[in-house]
Amino acid sequence: MSAGPNLTVVKTAAPLRIKVLKRLRQAIALGELAAGQRITEPALMEWTGVSRTVIREVLRQLESEGLVAIMPNIGAVVRELTVEEARHLYCIRSLLDGLAAQFLTENISSEQLEVLEATLGAIIAAYANDDPDEVVRAKNEFYLQLYEGARSEILATMLTTLQARIEYWRAMALTHPERRKSRAKASVKNLKALVKAVRDRDPVEAEKISRTETEEAGREVLRLLASDA
Repeated sequence: MSAGPNLTVVKTAAPLRIKVLKRLRQAIALGELAAGQRITEPALMEWTGVSRTVIREVLRQLESEGLVAIMPNIGAVVRELTVEEARHLYCIRSLLDGLAAQFLTENISSEQLEVLEATLGAIIAAYANDDPDEVVRAKNEFYLQLYEGARSEILATMLTTLQARIEYWRAMALTHPERRKSRAKASVKNLKALVKAVRDRDPVEAEKISRTETEEAGREVLRLLASDA
């Protein structure tokens, strides 16, 4: 068996399938599993240290999320997501992110606000350290807090459907060698303004800023994709 990425999952009380699913999503988003790469069940069992049953369940979920394709006589292959998918995703996401920010502002507790401010601090620190991988993790956590704090089951379901692809494009933009420093500064400025709007209990402003940040992120992703063409 050829060497592969270290995808070992720590076996804790959390459901193992969920932990493996999150780890493989991350591996695809960060390019540890590259677009077009074939990932067989035996290889994944070796890399993750889990059973075939768990691997099959996870691959079915990744297929439903559009991250892998299950091909007859070949197995799972990491999909290469398209420019059109990115364009559509960011159009949809800008609306949903705006709603999430609005709902969050209307519902947030003082404890949740402290957590949101802490995750913003982690983003700022990661940018200051010029650590793209840590920026990805910090931003994923920030938006997780945003979505969970919105307290909308319907919105959460819609965002969960998109989340794997959202994380893929976020990781691509933040780790791309042609990424612009000005985009990082704009993102920090927007997120600071978003947290301020939440703190001020201004749902209209929070919705507007959240949409602006997502739209600007989408334009950067499309610019980077065009540079690779």
